[in-house]
Amino acid sequence: MIEIGQFYQFILAITIGLCSGILYEGNCLCRFFCKNRIVILIADIVFFLLFAISYILFASLYFLPNFRLYIAVGCLLGFLIYYKSIHKILAILAKQCYSKYKSYFSRRKLCKQKKQKER
Repeated sequence: MIEIGQFYQFILAITIGLCSGILYEGNCLCRFFCKNRIVILIADIVFFLLFAISYILFASLYFLPNFRLYIAVGCLLGFLIYYKSIHKILAILAKQCYSKYKSYFSRRKLCKQKKQKER
C-alpha cells in the first residue's frame, strides 16, 4: 500500500534528480572546455559521487533505514526528466550563443585585417 509519506518522498526524490541535473551542467561545461580524457573521467566520477551523496543525505534526512527502490527510481526519473527537457533547451541556447559569439569575433577579425591591408 502506498502511503502519503511515500508519495511525498517520491516527489522529493524527483526534485533531487532535477537538481542533480544542474550539477550535470557543470560536468557538461567541463567536457566542453577540457578535451583531456582524464579530466573528463574525474569530472564524471565527481558528478556521480555528488549524486550518490545527495541520495544518501536524502535517505538520512527522512530516516529511511534501508534502501528504498522508489527513492532511487525517483532520483533517476528526475534526472532523466531534466536531461530530456531542460538540458536539451540549454544546449540549443548555448549553441546559438556560441554561433553569435563566433560570428561577432570573426567579423572583428576581418575588419582588423582589412584595416591593416589599407595601411
